[in-house]
Amino acid sequence: MKCYLTTLVLLLLLLSSCNHEESTIVNFDESNEFLNFYIAIEDYENRHVEYGVLVSENDHLVLNDEQTELLSHNFKSGDKLSLSGTSFTQFKSNFQPEFLIETTSNFNNETSLSSRNNSIVNRNLLGVIVNMPGHTVHCNDNEINQYLFSTNSNHSSLKRFYDIQSKGKLSFDGEVITIDLSETISSFGLLVNEVKSQLIDLQIPIDSYDNICLFTEDVVPYAGIAYLNGKYAQIDYCGSPHILTHEIGHNLGLHHANKVINGASVEYGDCSSSMGCTFNELNLPNRITMGWLPSRFIKSINKTGGKVNLHPLESELPGKKTGIKISGNTATYELFVSTRTASNHFPNYLPDGFENTLSIHKDELYSPKTFLVAQLEEGETYSDNLIGKKIKHNGFNTDGSIKVEVKNI
Repeated sequence: MKCYLTTLVLLLLLLSSCNHEESTIVNFDESNEFLNFYIAIEDYENRHVEYGVLVSENDHLVLNDEQTELLSHNFKSGDKLSLSGTSFTQFKSNFQPEFLIETTSNFNNETSLSSRNNSIVNRNLLGVIVNMPGHTVHCNDNEINQYLFSTNSNHSSLKRFYDIQSKGKLSFDGEVITIDLSETISSFGLLVNEVKSQLIDLQIPIDSYDNICLFTEDVVPYAGIAYLNGKYAQIDYCGSPHILTHEIGHNLGLHHANKVINGASVEYGDCSSSMGCTFNELNLPNRITMGWLPSRFIKSINKTGGKVNLHPLESELPGKKTGIKISGNTATYELFVSTRTASNHFPNYLPDGFENTLSIHKDELYSPKTFLVAQLEEGETYSDNLIGKKIKHNGFNTDGSIKVEVKNI
């Protein structure tokens, strides 16, 4: 029996008055003995089932008493199992109701989209405006619909963003409805369950939607939350293209774009990607992971070095390279080299420091996150001993491309 594992992560955007940052937060309940998690299963027939689990103080997963039906679930090849907060080295066929959480794992970050990257994927999305007592969503149906599905070039909609990032391979369509709850629910898991119940009562076919995005107003201390490789997302601050594209990115299988500073990883520190700290086009490893950058635009370097004339990632010039992938024999990661331009589809969003420089990302083979490890100005170099390569920004060609030289160390 073979199972494909993904991670279900509570991805929380901290909401402040002037800046929207995201942080992974897990809080103990009042008894200080259990943490609440979910196991979600999307089986080989594309049915989505969720089960509540608890994490005890000795770091074991324990099924809720009423969730024992998970033990009898018939797993088959093609099933995808997700768990919040962690992932596993191997899913055992003799599934037990209690098992240790692994802190590291072999993570399969191949999403359901990347296996179909040669065809257009149409995803049906339901936007649900969820009003609660004292928390009425200030965006109306028309505004949310525009926020999600507008094709106007002046709008940074979800549909337009992912159509551009995927080069036309991913399209979002759908509709928006409004529901009113009689009580305020701040727990994402409980909110999802309540909305699902309301949708069933309204005879709305939940299974016909690939994504269900809940829009709330100031009910949680963060701006967004989503299941990684899952179906549901919550946006608590409507109107921000960063929060929307970021959280739906999690649903699609993309994790955080981090930055390494002085050897430490800074969560969301890579501001060149919407999966990082600001609204922007996706970084190079994000696009490769999703299968949205054809191999003809990528120069692969392994044993030997080489020289590459590198064009901006946003460009689509025939016969030109927009990315470099560098691998080594002993490293458990790959390096990706790219450059960016502010003259892209979403002008004025690219932060300072990325245009005309080389961005070097590390993509761990066993982690879904990406890491920005260096930004090179003209004449600067970056060396990686495990990869065994030195990368140099050798200046500019007359067409504006950057001369990149990769040498063996």
